[in-house]
Amino acid sequence: MKAPEELHVLLVEDDRDTRQMLAMGLQLQGYQVVKAPNGRVALGLLQAGPLPALVLLDRMMPEMDGLELLQRMGEDPRLADVPVVLLSGEEDLALSPRARRARRILSKPVGLPDLLELVRGYLGEA
Repeated sequence: MKAPEELHVLLVEDDRDTRQMLAMGLQLQGYQVVKAPNGRVALGLLQAGPLPALVLLDRMMPEMDGLELLQRMGEDPRLADVPVVLLSGEEDLALSPRARRARRILSKPVGLPDLLELVRGYLGEA
């Protein structure tokens, strides 16, 4: 069994229903999930608390979008190595230089089985 910090996922999604559904699915698999409704809140959580093993990051959000959060994480030596998976409905997002810091880009809508497979790939079995 992995230590709790190895199973810590930060889920950044502005749609409340999507955030709740994805978090519940991850929690049922044994992952510790911290939720944020936008990049501004997520950045505060990242700067203040323990670092997650993985960030699942929505692209389009109010206040601070996913690409801005990615950029800010890259500028902070403490956050620069935290793996990020970007969730987006934009098909050409992979071509964006700002999106290249993401380890992976998943197309929305994201199915829970696909998301769980991806998280297991990064963090291993819960």
